[in-house]
Amino acid sequence: EGRIRVHAHSYRGDEILMLIRIADRFGFQIDAFTHVLEGYRVADEMREHGAGASTFSDWWGYKLEVANGIPYNPAILYNHGVLTSLNSDIPWLQSFMLYEMQKPVKYGGVPKEEALKMLTINAAKQLRIDHLVGSLEIGKAGDIVLLNGDPFNTYSRVEKTIIDGIVYYDRTTEEASRGETVRRIPGVPVAEPAAAQPHGPITTNLAFEPPATPAEQKLTDPIDTSPVTVITGATVHPVSRDAIENGVILIENGNIKAVGRAGEVQIPSNARRVDATGKHVYPGLIDPLTSLGLVDIESVPSARDDREIGAYNPHLRALFGMNMFSDNIPVARANGVTTVLTIPGTGTIRGAGSVVQLKGDTPERAAISDRAALVVQFPSPKGEAWESPSLAGEPLENLVALFRRATSYAQNPTSLHDPTQRFEVNVDPNDRVLFDAMSPAVRGDQPIIFIATSERNIKSLLMFLDTFPKIKAVLAGGNQAYFVADEIAKRNIPVIIGTGLTPNDYRDDPVTGPWRLASVLRDKGVKIAFTTSFSPEGVSEIRNLPYEAARSVSFGLSEADGIRGLTLSAAEILGVSDRLGSLDVGKRADLIITDGNPMQILTHVERMWIGGEEMSLASHHTQLYWQFKNRGRVAAPIQ
Repeated sequence: EGRIRVHAHSYRGDEILMLIRIADRFGFQIDAFTHVLEGYRVADEMREHGAGASTFSDWWGYKLEVANGIPYNPAILYNHGVLTSLNSDIPWLQSFMLYEMQKPVKYGGVPKEEALKMLTINAAKQLRIDHLVGSLEIGKAGDIVLLNGDPFNTYSRVEKTIIDGIVYYDRTTEEASRGETVRRIPGVPVAEPAAAQPHGPITTNLAFEPPATPAEQKLTDPIDTSPVTVITGATVHPVSRDAIENGVILIENGNIKAVGRAGEVQIPSNARRVDATGKHVYPGLIDPLTSLGLVDIESVPSARDDREIGAYNPHLRALFGMNMFSDNIPVARANGVTTVLTIPGTGTIRGAGSVVQLKGDTPERAAISDRAALVVQFPSPKGEAWESPSLAGEPLENLVALFRRATSYAQNPTSLHDPTQRFEVNVDPNDRVLFDAMSPAVRGDQPIIFIATSERNIKSLLMFLDTFPKIKAVLAGGNQAYFVADEIAKRNIPVIIGTGLTPNDYRDDPVTGPWRLASVLRDKGVKIAFTTSFSPEGVSEIRNLPYEAARSVSFGLSEADGIRGLTLSAAEILGVSDRLGSLDVGKRADLIITDGNPMQILTHVERMWIGGEEMSLASHHTQLYWQFKNRGRVAAPIQ
C-alpha cells in the first residue's frame, strides 16, 4: 500500500534482481538496496525500478557473497543513474566515512561534488528526510561538520561535529569534557523544517561518463620484460635520503643499478626508456603483518590456510600455505603493495612469518625470507581474557615455562623435561621439532613479533622480556602503547601499528589516542611501521595500507615518517632492509610510479616493478569494472 518504505539488505546481483521482479509483480516500491556490492551488475534494472543504492565504498572478499564486490561499484551505480550513498554498516567505520567518500573519486572518477552527496544529501533522500537534513539550507537542522582542510585531502580531520546546533564533538576539548551532559543551547529558536516531499521513485540523471585513469589505460598494454629499464623525468623518493627532482633510476637484472639526477646517470643504449615526467617514484609498499595468500575468502573455512590445531606451532612456516593465485594478491598490488610478511593466524605461538614478494607462481619463487620472524599472540594475564577471547584460559605461565625450556635447549640441546640430564634415553621428537624451531628466536638471531594491545598486556610483555633478555622483540598492535612509550623507546622495541583505521576500544582513553599513537612513539625515537592486520576485514583491506599511515599524519606524524613506515622502516623491522624498502643502488627494483603521494586516497598507482619486472595492475576488480562500466550502452572490452 506504500505506507511502509522498503530498504533491502543485499549483496549479489541475482538476489537484487529477484527482489526487483517481486516488487514489480506485486506493485510495491523498493527505496534502496543496502550493501548492494554487486549492484554494478544490475544498475540499469535498479534505475528503472527507481531504487537507490546504499553501499560500501570498497569492501569485498570477507565472505562468499561479496567475492565479486569491487571498489568501482559506487561509480558504476552513479554513472547508470542510480541514486547512490555510502554506509558504514558497523560502528568502527563511522569514524572514517570522510575517507570512504574519496574512494568513488579514485575508483571510477566520480566528480568530488557528487561523491560528497553520497555521504550527505543522497543518504537523506533515500531515508526520505532530505527536507530535514543532508544539505546546508535555511530551515533544515543545524547539522554541520567543521574540517581543518579539504574533505578530499586524506590528511584532513574532523575538528567539530554539530548536531541541531549543539557541539557534540570538539577535538580540542573531547578528552577534558568526557562524560559532560550535552544540552540544547538556551535562547536559540528552532526553525520549522520544510515540508516533506511526496513519495515516489528515487532516481538521478544519466549525465556522467567516467574517464579512464592512467592505471586503467595501462591494463590493456603489453608488459615489456626488458632486462635493462631506465625511468626518467619523475620526482624520485628514495626514502633513505631527500627526494630527487628530475630523477633517473636505472634497473638492470632485477636490481637498481643507479639512482640520480638527469645527467648524472649513464644510460645504456639498449635500455628500455620509461618517461615518467611529472610523476613520482616510490619504493614498493610493505605490509609487515598480514595473512595475505593464506586467506582467500575470510568466512569460508575451506578458503583459509592460516588456521592450525594446537597452541604452540613455532615449527610452522607461513610460506608453504601461500596461494600465489589468490585474487587478493593483485588487488593489494594495484594500490602499491609489493611485499608482505605473511603469518599464520592461530595459536599462542603462531609460527614463522615469511617475507614474500607479490609475484611468482610458487611459494619458493615468491620467497624473500622464509622464516623472517616468529609470531606470538601474547596471552593476556589472568582476568583479562575478554581482550583476546581466543586465548581465554591460556595462562601466561605456560608460555614462560615453554620459553624457559626452549632457552635451556638452545644452550644444551636436549628434549628431556630435565635439561640437566646428559643423555637422551627417551627422546620426544615432537619436543625436538618445537625447540629446534624456537632456538634462533630465543638466542636473538630471529626477531619475535609479539601481538599485544592493552596497557596491561604490554607491561606484562615487558616483564616477560626481562626474563628473556636475549630476545629481539617487535611489538605489534600496541593500541595503548602511548602509556608506556618511554619504556618501549628505552628498550629499542620497534612497533608495528594497526590502529590507523580503527576506533579506540578503551572507553577511558581519548578518542584520538589510536591515531596519535604513531606520532607519540616516533617522537620518542621508536621505529614504527604500519599494517592492515588489525582491520576487522583482514586481508581484503590490505590495499588500504597507505591510509593507515595517512591517519597518523593527520594526527601529528610527519609525512616523511609516514612513508618511511610503509617502506624502509618495515623492511628494517623484518631484517630485509639490505634488499628492500628504499631506492638505493644494489637493492631490488621494487618500485611504483604514482601521480601523487601514496598516502593520499586520490593518488593512483600507475605502474609497478617487482624484482625489476613490470607488473600488470589488472585485477579481478578492474576486469569486472571494464566488463560492467558501460553495460547496456556499448560493448565492453574483453580483458
